Amino acid sequence: MLTQFLMTFAAARLTTSAACEYLEPACQMIIEEIGTVDTAAKCVAAEAAALTACMPDVGTTPVDPESYVCAAQLSAVFDNTCKTAVASGSFTSDQCVAAAGCSSTEMLATTDVGLYDIPCTFYDDVIAKQFPTGTILTTADCATGEALVATACTDSGLSTALATACSAYLPALFESTCYTSVTTLGAFTAQACTEGIGCPWTDALAVKAPAKLFAFE
Repeated sequence: MLTQFLMTFAAARLTTSAACEYLEPACQMIIEEIGTVDTAAKCVAAEAAALTACMPDVGTTPVDPESYVCAAQLSAVFDNTCKTAVASGSFTSDQCVAAAGCSSTEMLATTDVGLYDIPCTFYDDVIAKQFPTGTILTTADCATGEALVATACTDSGLSTALATACSAYLPALFESTCYTSVTTLGAFTAQACTEGIGCPWTDALAVKAPAKLFAFE
């Protein structure tokens, strides 16, 4: 059950360079057609346009599987990140591209990235605070870890788009994953969390969090 849950936890890492070939022009086309996206209603309109934007040749040529990834990613971006962004401003094509997991200046300078294409260095620091002994054993500590990641997203120094995605999804995602692990297996480890969000588990991280009850595959 945990393996299946962690696969869901890492699902946002499915964006590929091939999918980005669809995502980047699709973001630009949608924003150009709708104009300034500054209301939740416009986010809904943009979400509705995602399928057409990602599959302009549907019905005339074989559909590239990456175009389905594009449509799924943009649907989630406009349904979630866009609505969060317009609460305090507008949502641009650059934010759309970054939220979908494609081009980002920060990513170009970072070798390892995890969930939502946020640098693994960010996750390493947060996980070290969430798992001071390497293992979470109670649901109360899951709630504490949720609060820690929420604060980290706000104070991260990431780009606006990445910080928005971080704040919108990571706290609740961590809490639900941690809760499921603790209630079904009795514990949630730093290693499981690190590998679940798509970052490498190293000896240096093990020094920060030495105690492990389980070695999740």
